Amino acid sequence: MAAAQMLLRQDFARLFSPDRAITVLAAELFFFSAFLECVDYLHIACRGALRSLQDVKVPLFIQILAF
Repeated sequence: MAAAQMLLRQDFARLFSPDRAITVLAAELFFFSAFLECVDYLHIACRGALRSLQDVKVPLFIQILAF
């Protein structure tokens, strides 16, 4: 999904507004959103790996402090 969002960001932006300035800004924001999506996917994979190793207390405390 993140790759599709990066590759088709101009097309997605045109769905929201025909104005050129808004489309350019929205395309940049879609690129940023796709990057955050990749980081979130990595977080989910790492959290699953830690859960399978039975190491869930330390990441839980880190998330509580982060939020």
